[in-house]
Amino acid sequence: MSTNWEDVYFLSHVNIKNIIGKELINDDNVAVMELVKNSYDAGAKNVTVEFRNLKKEQKVHELLIVDDGNGMSEEDILHKWLNLAYSIKRVQNAQNNRLQAGNKGIGRFSCDRLGKKLDIYTKKDSEIYQLQINWEDFENITDYNVQINQIPMKLRKTTADEVKKETGYEIGDKGTIVKISDLRVQWVQLDGNSLFNEILNYQKFVSLKSTLEKLINKSQVESDDFKIFLKVDEIDDENETSYNKQINGEIKNKFFEKLDFNTTYIQSAISDDGQYIITKLKDKDKVIFKTIERNIEFPELKNVKIILMHLNPYGKAYFKKQMGVRSVDFGSVYLFINGFRIPPYGEIDNDSFGIEMRKGQGQRRYLGGRDIIGRIEIEDRENQFKIISSREGIEENESFKQLVHKSTKSSVRQTKNNGFFYKTLKKLEKYVVEGLKWDSVPKGHSETLIDFFINQNDWNENQEKYVLDREKKLNNVSKNIFPFMGLDSKNIMDLDINKEVLSYLIEDDKLYQTQLTI
Repeated sequence: MSTNWEDVYFLSHVNIKNIIGKELINDDNVAVMELVKNSYDAGAKNVTVEFRNLKKEQKVHELLIVDDGNGMSEEDILHKWLNLAYSIKRVQNAQNNRLQAGNKGIGRFSCDRLGKKLDIYTKKDSEIYQLQINWEDFENITDYNVQINQIPMKLRKTTADEVKKETGYEIGDKGTIVKISDLRVQWVQLDGNSLFNEILNYQKFVSLKSTLEKLINKSQVESDDFKIFLKVDEIDDENETSYNKQINGEIKNKFFEKLDFNTTYIQSAISDDGQYIITKLKDKDKVIFKTIERNIEFPELKNVKIILMHLNPYGKAYFKKQMGVRSVDFGSVYLFINGFRIPPYGEIDNDSFGIEMRKGQGQRRYLGGRDIIGRIEIEDRENQFKIISSREGIEENESFKQLVHKSTKSSVRQTKNNGFFYKTLKKLEKYVVEGLKWDSVPKGHSETLIDFFINQNDWNENQEKYVLDREKKLNNVSKNIFPFMGLDSKNIMDLDINKEVLSYLIEDDKLYQTQLTI
């Protein structure tokens, strides 16, 4: 005989802290990046990332994230910050006019990834609050009856003097100081010359700096309104004049809005309403074609822009001169949502889009990750693109599939390399491979030699040498211009072709007509 229904509920064992905390976020740079994004979401204009006492055994190793954002009230701490998975991702802060960069409330557990103890000092109105958490209180508990809400944390009002004494910072009218201590992460290493001497893991700070440099896309976010500073008190580089060799100081936004040299690039954008695709291909300083077509293939996509640049040997040398790093060490195609980078797309040796795998299937037919750099920009107000909780990648839902893998025209067997990204890449690819014949340089003009000469002060772009001269390139392009554009005639709304290319087309047509009458 059945009994009456009774209500039952999920239980949250204390170990859930690890599952959604330090075990979920498995990259130190991503953890720091998430905390910086939290400062941005709080309306901060300045955020400082400071490391202290890393080599001093007698003192506690510390990491501080200090911002001048809106701060938190007691209500915010109790019902938002301490509310697991609470997020304001879908809410735009009208006061700051910023789309939120955070997602799912996972960022707070970055603190757990980075250190064993946490103190948050925050001021929203007139009162300052301090929240104190010892993450080890939640660990090594085998009793499955212990729930996460049974482990106490500490909250109190405090004073500006106490904050200054405990952090070295003044909190001002509003803001938040996150102090993470007893760091889990090894920011120091043993000196190879001495088993008893620790030295800073310099490359780890270089990597963190690089991550922060590429956090924001300037064309989507007004980066001048949000400044990031990195400070490591045991690195003395005050007299270092080269920014690329500095660790301390303001982080410069290294993600280029525009390169100061001419290259071959394509830009393709799906309109805000998702109805149209506008594509423009430029070679050096000339627009080769511009098209507007109906967006039939990618109905899930809107407000998406793709910019891809082909770097020939000269372009790679110019890139190094301008950016201070080789293009191969910079990365490839990055993904930005609402102006913030989504790891791991674009990182060195990461092939999430499958560019290198495809290149391996046809060396002379396809562009690889070393041949192009670029970015995908998405403004996602409706949360169509779901960021994976570990902060590394996007869920492969229908929106992501249409972005990368497939269009509505894809057959059951054709589910790869037919998305909006690949549609754009293939247009650039056809132009470079078939039109420019890879923009090849003469034998003997190695990349090393080109790099050497371009970094001399008296070099100019008129000295560039190619296997094909300009006339032959134009002739190739004119003969293949329509395949390059990859258009369906039923969907064309507008079409503009470079006048020089058109003139070659007209001459070819005249020659063809003459041959017909002979």
